[in-house]
Amino acid sequence: MPVTKHTRGLVPAALAGLLAAGGTAAALTAGAAPPLVPAVAAVGTNATAADARELSGVFRTVAEQVMPAVVAVEARVEAPAAAAPQVRQFRGQLPPGVNPEGFDPFTDPQFRRFFEDSFPGRELPEGFRFERNQLRGAPRGAIRVKSGSGAVIDPAGLILTNNHVVEGASEVTVRFENGDEYTTSDILTDPDTDVALLRLNPKDLGDRKLPSVQLADSSRTQIGDWVLAFGSPLNQQFSMTAGIVSGKSRTSGLAERENFLQHDAAINPGSSGGPLVNLDGQIVGVNTAISSRGGGYDGISFAVPSSDAEWVVNQLAEKGSVTRAFLGVYMQPLDPSAAEALGVPTDAGVLVADVIQGSPAEAAGVEEGDVIVSLDGRDVSDPRQLSRLVERLEIGKEVPLNVIRDGGRRTLQLKAANLSEAPQQTARRESRPSRDGDGDAEIGEVFQLDAFGLALAPLSDEWRDRLGLEETATGAVVVAVKGPARAAGLRPGQLVERLGRHELASADDLQAAIDAVDEDKPLLALVSDPRGGNSSFRTLRPDAERPDAEDSDAEREE
Repeated sequence: MPVTKHTRGLVPAALAGLLAAGGTAAALTAGAAPPLVPAVAAVGTNATAADARELSGVFRTVAEQVMPAVVAVEARVEAPAAAAPQVRQFRGQLPPGVNPEGFDPFTDPQFRRFFEDSFPGRELPEGFRFERNQLRGAPRGAIRVKSGSGAVIDPAGLILTNNHVVEGASEVTVRFENGDEYTTSDILTDPDTDVALLRLNPKDLGDRKLPSVQLADSSRTQIGDWVLAFGSPLNQQFSMTAGIVSGKSRTSGLAERENFLQHDAAINPGSSGGPLVNLDGQIVGVNTAISSRGGGYDGISFAVPSSDAEWVVNQLAEKGSVTRAFLGVYMQPLDPSAAEALGVPTDAGVLVADVIQGSPAEAAGVEEGDVIVSLDGRDVSDPRQLSRLVERLEIGKEVPLNVIRDGGRRTLQLKAANLSEAPQQTARRESRPSRDGDGDAEIGEVFQLDAFGLALAPLSDEWRDRLGLEETATGAVVVAVKGPARAAGLRPGQLVERLGRHELASADDLQAAIDAVDEDKPLLALVSDPRGGNSSFRTLRPDAERPDAEDSDAEREE
């Protein structure tokens, strides 16, 4: 990093120290030269400096406590045999008539001009020659070494790290700050959370108890808390950086189940798997990823919360794998518009958009349009939090599931089932290929909801054929949208399965639903697309603005 960057960073801090010394601001304003030496000396007795020294002392204490339990991780992964794609690419880039076998670009007249400056004689360096094998990938059996970090969480030799650090490894070596090394092939992983557990061989440890770090309850961690990140970034082994917790419940798209702590302690490649600790020297997270434009630290780091990691490693240590329960619904956040349309508080819970056939939710009696407010006595706030609550349920145990339906609260009994035994995740509505030549099917009777810019047709046999739906499919077809309906994302050809609190199983149901509509309030519609995708609720507001002001005509399904 250029020195000028450090200099620019120091000047404001120095000025801040001078101004904090007392009387300096007035001297600067009056134009008098400030007494630099006395001012700097005053900083040494300033309360703020004393606080900083005290915090620095806490950092040192934590480092002395945690660093002996931190390990540098080297995972050896056997590289698969390559099919030499580079050879094929190289062959395709050669001019016509050039044979890649024995090809020498230093002597070939079409290529030698590129080497005239470096090799005036246009001859290969001594001992160097082109061979096809040089263009191929690594042969089967070649070993690739991946580097990362970890921490001992049990003196008996349990080490916490990331799945992506050791994934595919046949053997892992861990190195301690004091130089001790251990190798293990006992590697347990959970790709869904990107957590892994390494178990050292007790015979290798003998009577030795390894230094370890305690796992904290990360739910107590708050935004603004100091945190320290340990690891081996960019091969700088046994490093520590400091920062604060910047956010909670973050996602990055790296793992199936994410609930990251966001912090700004610097981590880089090689930091993965290292512990993120609080000022008590307890692990609050496992450093996992960064959000970066250039591949390096940009101030946004992510860590798996220790409470999530602990739940995973306890199962890995006990039985070698992770068992999760499942509910069996498609759900969505309860946004303010949907809450208003349902007449429930905005923080009431999670909205059920669809129920999977044969799932525990269906067996418990969960229905589309239900708002799940609590599970097993714990309030529900958002879909991801509900998923975490569900996955930790005891398999086969019944627990209370509280929902709001049609304005009233109901308690259902949910019997948790194993996610590995979940049925194929298909919703109750099933589709099939549409019949050829049915593009001229009659639209039939159309119901208008002018206040919401929506026109619907009952789902007749002609419509089922046209949309490729099973005979048992129910709902109403969107035939025209404008204004509020278009603003809510509805399009012709979609299927409305529920309008307000009415399921649309027939033309009479559609008429009853329309009769019950209050044109002065938001309208909630459960919408699906026969061409694919899950059902979701859309909120139509009678006063919603149209996204395309120039389009005054309604979109229609003809």
